Amino acid sequence: MGGRIVRDRTFFFVNYEGIRQGSPDQFLATAPTSEQKAGDFSRTLDNQGRVTNVYDYLTTRVDPNNPDKFVRDAFPGNRIPDSRIHPISKNVLGFWPAPNRAGEGLANQRNYFLSGKNVSIADIWFGRIDHQISAKHRLFGRTGGSQNDSFSTLAERAFPARTINSSPTRTGLISLTSTFTPNLLGEFRVSYTRLQSNSYPVSEGFDMATLGFGSNLTSNVLYKQFPQITVQQYNSGSGLVVATFNASEIDQLGGATKTLAPQDNWHAQYHVTWIRGRHKIKTGFDTQLLRMNAYNSQFSAGQYFFDRVYNQGPDPSVSASNSGHGFASVLLGVPAAGTLTFTPRMFLFQNYRAAYIQDDWRLTSRLTLNLGFRYEYTSPYAEKWGNIGIFDATATEPVTGAKGVFKWVPPNGYHTDPNYRTFGPRVGLAFQLDSKTVIRTGGAILNAANNGINAAATDFGSGTFVSNFLSLGAPNPISFTPPVGGSWTNPFAAGFTYPEKGSTTFAGQNIRVDFRDHPLAYVASWNFGIQREISPTMIAEVAYVGSKITHLFWNRQDNANDPLLLSQWGSRLNDVVPNPYFGKVTVGDLRFPTVRRKQLLRPFPQYQQILAIRRPYGDAGYQSMTGRFEKRYSQGITMSLAYTLSKTISSTGESNTWVVGPSNALYDPKYNRSHEANDTPHRLVISHVYELPFGKGRRWVQSGLANWVLGGWQWNGITVLQTGRPILITAPDNTGLLDFSYTNGRADRLKSGALQGGGSLDKWFDTTSFKSAAPFTVPTDSLSQPDLRGPGRKSFDMSLFKNTRVRERFNVQFRAEMFNLFNSPFFEARNQTTDVTNPDFGRVLSGSQPRNIQFGVRVVF
Repeated sequence: MGGRIVRDRTFFFVNYEGIRQGSPDQFLATAPTSEQKAGDFSRTLDNQGRVTNVYDYLTTRVDPNNPDKFVRDAFPGNRIPDSRIHPISKNVLGFWPAPNRAGEGLANQRNYFLSGKNVSIADIWFGRIDHQISAKHRLFGRTGGSQNDSFSTLAERAFPARTINSSPTRTGLISLTSTFTPNLLGEFRVSYTRLQSNSYPVSEGFDMATLGFGSNLTSNVLYKQFPQITVQQYNSGSGLVVATFNASEIDQLGGATKTLAPQDNWHAQYHVTWIRGRHKIKTGFDTQLLRMNAYNSQFSAGQYFFDRVYNQGPDPSVSASNSGHGFASVLLGVPAAGTLTFTPRMFLFQNYRAAYIQDDWRLTSRLTLNLGFRYEYTSPYAEKWGNIGIFDATATEPVTGAKGVFKWVPPNGYHTDPNYRTFGPRVGLAFQLDSKTVIRTGGAILNAANNGINAAATDFGSGTFVSNFLSLGAPNPISFTPPVGGSWTNPFAAGFTYPEKGSTTFAGQNIRVDFRDHPLAYVASWNFGIQREISPTMIAEVAYVGSKITHLFWNRQDNANDPLLLSQWGSRLNDVVPNPYFGKVTVGDLRFPTVRRKQLLRPFPQYQQILAIRRPYGDAGYQSMTGRFEKRYSQGITMSLAYTLSKTISSTGESNTWVVGPSNALYDPKYNRSHEANDTPHRLVISHVYELPFGKGRRWVQSGLANWVLGGWQWNGITVLQTGRPILITAPDNTGLLDFSYTNGRADRLKSGALQGGGSLDKWFDTTSFKSAAPFTVPTDSLSQPDLRGPGRKSFDMSLFKNTRVRERFNVQFRAEMFNLFNSPFFEARNQTTDVTNPDFGRVLSGSQPRNIQFGVRVVF
């Protein structure tokens, strides 16, 4: 609604929109059977129909036939005795419901299904006032906001774990536009935006003591919620990074967390446009203050990973689909990895400054040159209360006397060194070859506005945010076996750290860090195109577009073992040796008298894992050819056709957070160079608008009842056809090296996985082309497959609009919108499809974007 406040000078406009929406929420998962809960695995099968044997880690011993290996015995009858089922595990079992549907495949996957809905409630409002101060100066102000809340009717404490979400926003802006002279314009703007993302788990307030955990754990739970219990085929990574991307044996309990992340942005800018002769010059500045509070409960009640390693056999170093089961480890109460976090409430802030000048210079009637330069500076993050720190690789750690130490950043101090070399030149050229043909070319350097770190304690590393890592005790001299007597009765036997600001160095522990040197990413981009007018209503264009990204960031393991150690030590990397830091380090696995040899062969052996946040070691390149045909509006028809042929190569997985992180990035950043995970070489998009030739002003049926029924219809459509994305095969990390793999390991590729004639959803590629790498070897596969892609995408979106005018002031618009009209699933080849140990390896099972039809009525007056 809008209107006049002061005649010819002041006007107002207000708007409100309310949305109440329910959408399907389905939960398809694998729950343990009653036999498995009782410890009976005699009818648990792998994907080939073979019985999955579970072995007793207490029987592990040196193989008499091979002194360099170990061997263990299977549980009699393939059953874990009730006396061996851990008391805490018995309490946890009840949170997994009984299966309610027949499982799929020989391995009985996806045997539990729930159906409900996600409920979304949104209130959106907006108001604006325009005021003309004088003939040269105009002022306007606006304010608005929204309240967005959502929840699922499937919400359960643990299975499925869901959150209740709230995302309020508030905005305000004032703008002054001045016309100093007919060729000199200026605009000043100042604005404020507040965004907030709040969520809390349905399990908020859950008491861990009800599961049987003692005060040694419960007294260290700072935010009460249900713990995350993940049951995997194998555990990838360790310490700070544990992959959950490989397929689960049994779907996890818990995992929902509390977040509170309000963000403020104060923004001021001034722009001047000056037109003089053949020049149109625009210049201005931009300044922002960004403030962010951050809280995430993360794993405040603990995260516990169970995999096969403690019950696979007979050789415990060899993984196989019918050897061991992650749920057996749950029953035995011996998690392979985990963490419990202490999370502070952080107050983060940074500043942004930018200035630019742009000259559009019309050299001749046919040639225009665009010259521009932009300089922008984004300060590093600072934290008000001194809760964060960095890692200094050259300084001495005082507890152990070794090189490399965690250092605290003073309150309000910068997290990293400032980046001042952020220059952004731009140049463009447009040349009219003849009356119907234009050639355009250009290039620019664009700087990233931030270093990829999010407003969360986890992204700012250790400090008062602490990850206490699972430790069941001193390492067992027998490899692939839990510490003697260790279980999740005392899952953090190495103790907890409550850091003291300015003094705690976290010696002997896993730490998340940044380094002072953290350059921002920048993009060099260039293009060349030719546009041709075929007729007054049709144009065609062909173009080349390229870009190169430098300093592309990804988390990196900066305390990883060098792969060259394999040739020297092999399996002896796992030997238990005296710990030189015993008696000096009091918290963490280095507090025990012995340690595995590979720990002492780290670059900084006084620490365990050093996860370097968003290290800018990567790069990426993009090359493409695009073709476009457009028919502008004539005879009621507008149509556009665009085709892109492209290739993207990357040495990190920055856009690939959904499946696997790079391996061995510390010693060989190019080791992961391959087709980027979202590379789409062929993409065709066709869109059209057709106003049917019926009704007033059209060719037929211009009046009467037929005009009301048949007139005013408009048919719209967008069709998208594109090839699938590269497949990334994952496997257990069998190198035996600490932190070789960031998340998932890779496989050995024996041959091309492409099937002649193409694959089917039940067998998308040749699964015999891949296998898990042998223990203590580096896998031979690349990060992504050079000749394998997932299913392509076919999407047909259509809509029908009918505009009906009621007198001259009102228009009633009926809208029928159909997304993915023909219900063509957008299948994905990832997760369980691409993991060599998964029962569904090679099968495409996941899809998204089902057909969605919606109707609406809009009244314009």
